[in-house]
Amino acid sequence: MTPNDYIKILAGFLTILLFATIDNAVSPLVSVFHDYYGVPLESTLILISTCTFGFAIGLFLGPAALNSFSPKSLIGTSLIGVVLSLMLFVTSGDFYPAVFSRALLGFSVGFISCTIWWVTYHAMSGKTAQHIMLTGVMSARPLGIALGVPAAGLLATSIGWKTAFTIFGVGLIGVAWLLRSAIAEAPKREAVTLADSLAEYKRACSQPYFLSYYGSIFLNSMAYLGLYGMGGVWFLTFFQMPADAISQTFLYFGISEVGATFLAPVLLRLFPYPIVFGVSGIGAVALYSQLVGPRFSLPVSIGIMMAFIACTRVWIFSNASHIPTIFPSHKNKGTLGTLMTLFAWLGFAVVSWMQSWLIPSWGLNNVVIGQTVLLGISIFWSFFVHKKFVFGAVTA
Repeated sequence: MTPNDYIKILAGFLTILLFATIDNAVSPLVSVFHDYYGVPLESTLILISTCTFGFAIGLFLGPAALNSFSPKSLIGTSLIGVVLSLMLFVTSGDFYPAVFSRALLGFSVGFISCTIWWVTYHAMSGKTAQHIMLTGVMSARPLGIALGVPAAGLLATSIGWKTAFTIFGVGLIGVAWLLRSAIAEAPKREAVTLADSLAEYKRACSQPYFLSYYGSIFLNSMAYLGLYGMGGVWFLTFFQMPADAISQTFLYFGISEVGATFLAPVLLRLFPYPIVFGVSGIGAVALYSQLVGPRFSLPVSIGIMMAFIACTRVWIFSNASHIPTIFPSHKNKGTLGTLMTLFAWLGFAVVSWMQSWLIPSWGLNNVVIGQTVLLGISIFWSFFVHKKFVFGAVTA
């Protein structure tokens, strides 16, 4: 490994970690934004949905942009959007400019995220460096939730949310620029049309059972990532927890995500795949249904959420590991993996937007019940795809 590899690994890891912090810190701070902007508590969730939707669009267009522009140019241009979004977010006293700033932040970081994946597979010196880079990229988001969100909550309640977000935003800009500086100049690229760049997505969408596979991912994320979106409202409604205490619960969520990420491949080696897939999926539905409440004490409720997150992470890992089995005729498996991330983020964007207007009209418990139903449908839908393509193959 070269010194440049170490810079890319560190900068890529910190870029994703800091964005995960800025993105997820809104949920535990809903009461802070509610007081500052003077909007209904649930409306603050729009700050999450717009950021996530912007990220999904940037992630979708990122591969097309990389076909026409160098990675260094793409990061540099995207950072202009990050700087502008940060300035608008911390200086505006109105809610809707803040909403726009969050959308711009997500959109800009979506392009940077695509570039990080490009660096992982095309700009490392060897397999060892690539493996370490991949491990860092995969672990950055849960560690951002475990470490960054609690830190952001503590800072926001002690020195003010604007100062806290400025600190993390400046850090994000700095490490992304460091990543840019570590990338060698790529050969000049021949410009291609957007239609040509998106043709790979079109080929992927024409695969048999595409809708069933990715539809289940979309619905699953509406419950799984939706928990992160409504977590602040849930703890505030049922346990009247202050913002800093809610932020600290995200430490446990992140620990559960990291642990399950490393545990999933071990479970798949020890037990038959249909058992791991089925138990993790059914377990997730059973656990999520217990969040209608509050049925249990605060520690037990947090434990249920941690167990749900762990089950879902195992289920998602199982799904991702069998993309080649489910779509054997599609050569570019990287595109299929990107689409899995894209559909997950779209699910998060849609559900956090729906939560902002359904919670006041339906009530929080009814929204939880609705998300439990969506989760059950996703597991049931996915089961038929895996029964057709995977279960027989792994037990043969």
